Parts: sequence; structure tokens; C-alpha cells
Amino acid sequence: AVARQSLVGIDPYLLRDSERAELRLAMAELLFVDEQFGAAAEVFARALEETSERQARTRVLDWWASSLDRHAQLASDAERQRRYAQLLSGLAAESVETGVVLYWRAAAYRGLEDLDRAWAVAIAAWIQAPLHATGGAVVTLRTDVDRLMREAIIPERARHAPPPADPAAVRVALSAEWDAIKARWSIMAK
Repeated sequence: AVARQSLVGIDPYLLRDSERAELRLAMAELLFVDEQFGAAAEVFARALEETSERQARTRVLDWWASSLDRHAQLASDAERQRRYAQLLSGLAAESVETGVVLYWRAAAYRGLEDLDRAWAVAIAAWIQAPLHATGGAVVTLRTDVDRLMREAIIPERARHAPPPADPAAVRVALSAEWDAIKARWSIMAK
């Protein structure tokens, strides 16, 4: 409430362009905290148009993708599909592939229920993590991808396994395959 009151009290016409951009980000973040994910995504999308510095752009892109993802989770099936397609389109427009792009591509394919593609993109994200991050950022990206695989992609792939497959057995097999992939490629992060 205090942050909102402070933002409302700012006269944007008295601000320099860089300060207006910061005000826009503060508004978007507050919308996200208020769980107004659609509005937050819209404001972050505008902020992306104004942000060119790579590190700042990556942070805004992550906020935008998070907002769109949360907004999609609350939608009907058809609308959810449209929002994840919008997320993929926005990620494809990025000129630089970052860890944020890698992670959100996998999450978007999962949201589109293209589980085979989500699986492949998540594996690629794990393997490429050292190319897009260093030190702790590699660990963070890989932790996020691992969570996405274990909590969403693997269970959903197992649930959608064609009969007569036993979903529990498929889940165990996919988890073992994922662990083997991680073990083979973990050496690159050192």
C-alpha cells in the first residue's frame, strides 16, 4: 500500500526518460505483486520495447514471461494456448539467447502441451546453461530447469503416455533418463 501510494504520487512529467522507464518497471512489479498478471505483462511488454541494455533486458524479459505464464495459468484452455504462443513469439524475437530465453521456451512448450518439444528444449537448456551463464547463474538455471522437468514436464508426459503404458512406470523411466542426461552433462558446469 505504501509503495502504491508513493507511485501514485509521482508526477511522471517531472521525470527524465530513464526515470520514467524505472517508474514503469515499478508499476509493473507492483501489478505482479497484486496478482494482476495480465496488466503486469502488458506493462512489462512496453518496458521491453524501451530496454536495450542486455542485462536489464534479460531481467525485464523474465518478469514479462513470469507475468504471462501466471496469467496463462488462470485462463481457459484456448486462451492459455494463445498466451503461451504469445510467450514463444516474444522469446523468438529476442536477438540474444539467454538462460531466461532457454528456460521460458521449455515452459512455454509445456504450457502449449507440446510435451515432447518441452522435454527436448529443457534438455537443451540444461546442456547449454554454461554457454549463457557463469558460476551461480548456471546452478540457478539448471535448478529451475530441473524443477520444471520434475514438477511439470515428466509428470505430464507420463500421464499422457499411450496405453497400455503405466503412467507411474513411465514417470520412473523418464526421471531416470533425466538423471542420466544431467549426469552426462554436469561436467560442463565445473
